[in-house]
Amino acid sequence: MKRALALVALTLACGNLVGGDLSRIIAIDIIGSLEPAIEVGDTLQLEARAVDARGNVVPDAVIVWAIVDTGVVGFTIDSSTGLVTAESPDTGRVVAQTHDIRSGEVEITVTDTSSAPLGLDMLDRMTQPESHLALPDEPVHLLVVERPPRTASRRGSW
Repeated sequence: MKRALALVALTLACGNLVGGDLSRIIAIDIIGSLEPAIEVGDTLQLEARAVDARGNVVPDAVIVWAIVDTGVVGFTIDSSTGLVTAESPDTGRVVAQTHDIRSGEVEITVTDTSSAPLGLDMLDRMTQPESHLALPDEPVHLLVVERPPRTASRRGSW
């Protein structure tokens, strides 16, 4: 009996030495890019999953998101869902956490792609040189064509 108890105690002690509870969370994996970009006014859903010592996903782990940077960044994040809302051009870092385990950083870049509208001034070079043409209230379609490499560029009016 004493021998059996000693064997059980030794087994438990060895289990703790080589890793103990294999169901404990040892890492958080970020799913997707570690450097996503988002435009002002848009949202981005971040995803992470907790992984145990066996390499299995722990589906019921509560993951909390947090902004790492101090001060103001150009976005907000819902700490419980990981939903990022872009507010202004900037860059900031976030992490996912569960208990004392923390993911690597995700660097989020918020860009502002809004720009001034394109102005188009069409001139009549055939019948009335240098006179402006009125554009109808219909869409104007422009085609941008890149010249093939190693060919001479052309200058002039199109």
